[in-house]
Amino acid sequence: MTPSGGTLAVELWMALAGVACIAGPVIAAIWWHRRTGAVYRAFLYGAAVFFLFQIVLRLPWQIPLVARFGSNPAWQLPLLAFSAFTAALFEEGGRYAGYRVLLRDAWTMRVAVMYGLGHGGLEAMLLVGVNLVASAVTLHLVSAGVIVTPRIVTAMHAVAAGYTPVAALAAVVERATAMAMHVGLSLVVLTLTGLILYWRMRRRNAKGLTRFFW
Repeated sequence: MTPSGGTLAVELWMALAGVACIAGPVIAAIWWHRRTGAVYRAFLYGAAVFFLFQIVLRLPWQIPLVARFGSNPAWQLPLLAFSAFTAALFEEGGRYAGYRVLLRDAWTMRVAVMYGLGHGGLEAMLLVGVNLVASAVTLHLVSAGVIVTPRIVTAMHAVAAGYTPVAALAAVVERATAMAMHVGLSLVVLTLTGLILYWRMRRRNAKGLTRFFW
């Protein structure tokens, strides 16, 4: 069995969208480095923070929790709110920890942007890019008759039937938008981190002055 023209087109669009989501963050980081001189290690630290706080610390218990209770209509809204809260807590907490531990000597806007590109970039690579490329390869193997497992064949044909160039473009645009959000949040957390440090220094200095005068 050989892939049909329609299936080949779907495979191509999936693969292109996946490659864009994988290569796009790296290209953005290179462009930002050349434009501003921001260090590449900020990109790597952002990716590492996302991997640790989301992939390692949050998703291993979050996914089973949603799978266990998500089918119950009474739990869907509470789970949605809880998932949003934990995502914000782990992501912003991770960003703050990264600034305090990994980037203590580089609290600048250009570094914060690179940091956000790394955070959002790894998310785009792992959650969308790799999945799309894997789906394109699987669909090609199904169409070529290499994979014949009925469940996989049925699932991939259903995916191919509903996948269009618009869907591929939407995936890339959605990830680009998400990366822009991550960059913005990195700047917000940097600002808040600086404010926290500023107020701590003020309190410490005030206590020192009190002890001096008394």
